[in-house]
Amino acid sequence: MSIKIFYFSATGNSLQIARNIEEELENCAIQSMATCRPNKSVGGLGESIGFIYPVYFNGLPRLVKSFVEKLAISPNTYCFAIADSGGTRSNSLGMMDDILISKGVRLSFADEIKMPGNYIISHNSPNLTEVERLITDASIRTKKIAKAVLNRELQPVKQKAKLWSEIINHHFL
Repeated sequence: MSIKIFYFSATGNSLQIARNIEEELENCAIQSMATCRPNKSVGGLGESIGFIYPVYFNGLPRLVKSFVEKLAISPNTYCFAIADSGGTRSNSLGMMDDILISKGVRLSFADEIKMPGNYIISHNSPNLTEVERLITDASIRTKKIAKAVLNRELQPVKQKAKLWSEIINHHFL
């Protein structure tokens, strides 16, 4: 069984989560969504594909949405996604699942991780103690997520604030 994680990271939070999960799993590789998209189908029976990304304006970053829409994914692939943000996460995982459903697969496992907020227009910068706590908590959480992915656990998406997220995400992006 191989595991491929596609990540998008602007400030390093998602990259760190991807690296933490990769360290916990054998036969795991990470690849940036920003560098290139595979030109052949990925996944398949016994294969796992993961997506790790930050939340932008209550939804998916434009690059992530475009990458996943164009990615060919084989049926029977165990797909997982981890969304990270400093504040509200709304329905970014639901948006990801909707795209995957249109491709004939869906998220088998979805989770969220709170990281230090870095959108300084709407978030105050957390103090050093809070940043250290968030990073420690995220590290612990990634170990649990890695174990769940290894065991191919099911944790489906819980759609939340779907209409609100779509309006905000579309308006700001």
